[in-house]
Amino acid sequence: MMLIGVDYHPLQWVAGLLRYIASFKQSRRDPSFPKRSQSPRSIVDTSRVTALRSQGIGWKKIAALLGVGVGTLYRLFLDGSKIQGKVI
Repeated sequence: MMLIGVDYHPLQWVAGLLRYIASFKQSRRDPSFPKRSQSPRSIVDTSRVTALRSQGIGWKKIAALLGVGVGTLYRLFLDGSKIQGKVI
């Protein structure tokens, strides 16, 4: 039986669900089983950022110098930013 507008076999979702359940059970049995995790937090030298900002260097340039994202700096230094209303 083929459904109109569906490009996969109707039982493919069942196989995917079974793989998901097996993975879940494996992770419950074995705590060292690989889990999805967030990327590690960046360590930022706040005194260096403050010194660079006092020299008039912009957020994007500082982020590039320190090897972190601009969003990371915005989160850490929200009070000193000119775009306080735009950054969450």
